[in-house]
Amino acid sequence: MIKLEITTHSSNEVDIIEVEQYDAQHINQQRNDDTILAVLIGENSYSRIDLKNIKVISAE
Repeated sequence: MIKLEITTHSSNEVDIIEVEQYDAQHINQQRNDDTILAVLIGENSYSRIDLKNIKVISAE
């Protein structure tokens, strides 16, 4: 499992998400593609433009 810390522009709260796989390059492509409205990370869906930071906390 990979634990991610996700921050958004719309909230001061930090989301901690656990995912099986994390491909930073794929997420980066989605965040920079203006035809995409939402990015799915684990069970959560985030507005592409609302994502601020995604940081790997731990990888097991």
